[in-house]
Order: sequence, then structure tokens, then C-alpha cells
Amino acid sequence: MDSQPIFVVMDASWNRMRVELESGKKYVKSYINHICPNRDDCKCISNINFWEDGKMWRISNGKKKPVISQSEFMKGFVKIN
Repeated sequence: MDSQPIFVVMDASWNRMRVELESGKKYVKSYINHICPNRDDCKCISNINFWEDGKMWRISNGKKKPVISQSEFMKGFVKIN
């Protein structure tokens, strides 16, 4: 994951995080391939997602990269008539 320049997430996940961030949360955690069963006392490995300069960003393994929705990503590859 370190070599990819962006993170692509499913639309529902992107929208859920956007709503939380726009409502005033400083950051939203995301988990790889699972939902944390102990949200209040979480010890799971997670990524930090935050809103900056009108974009969603993620810090993972100490690197900051943009996060985009799957539908936004696909616009660059699929021609819709």
C-alpha cells in the first residue's frame, strides 16, 4: 500500500467519513477489511482520515495520501455515454 499514490474507498465508506468530518470531527478511523468490535476501547490497527484543503486525506504508515471514492476513481477509466 505504500507505493500507491492515493487510497480508493467504496462510495458508502467515503460518504460516511465525509459526513462525520464535515460535522466537526477532527478525524475518522478506518480499518482494513474489518469493523472494530470494541470501538470505545479500540486497539486495532487503523488509518486516520481527515479533511484538509477541501479534500479527504489518510495517514497510513506515516504517509499522507488523498482518499477518493470508487465512483470518482472510475470516472478516469470508464467513459459514460
